[in-house]
Amino acid sequence: MGIAAYLRCKTGEETVTKLLFAKSLIVPKSVPSKHKTIPKLELQALKIATKIAKYLEKEIDLELEEIQLWTDAIDVIEWLKSDKRLETFIENRAKIIRNYNVKHIKGEENPADIATRGTSMNEIQNTNWLEGPSWLKKDKEEWPETKTYYDTKEHERKIKPTENNTNDNNRRKS
Repeated sequence: MGIAAYLRCKTGEETVTKLLFAKSLIVPKSVPSKHKTIPKLELQALKIATKIAKYLEKEIDLELEEIQLWTDAIDVIEWLKSDKRLETFIENRAKIIRNYNVKHIKGEENPADIATRGTSMNEIQNTNWLEGPSWLKKDKEEWPETKTYYDTKEHERKIKPTENNTNDNNRRKS
């Protein structure tokens, strides 16, 4: 899995985007196989992206207008939007990620995937790795439309009450 963080600055007529932080993840053998599915690994990468976002927000000496997370994993976005009870592994990570807006990016446009391939410096020069997808420099209204997203303002987490039945039959009488 790969993570790439970009800074997008608008200066007058020009918008500049630059890679600020990147990380590639190798899944340790010690991770249980039930957590090694591609969607769960994508979820884990997105959770790490939230930590990176928090770190950069603290360390960058700029006022950030917005932090936008992107993933090419539709399953992950569906988990974030779900109001159903999710398995513990998924729910624990989704709880953290839900503090951010998350949109879908097509796999072929996702620069973070480059971190997962053996790519030479010469090859990187011909990719979107250093500046992100070309549309990132355009006004937000011109970004590709995505019907798959998680927006913190639009989706308030509904917590379903759970029924708690206790059995008092074993209680001693005094």
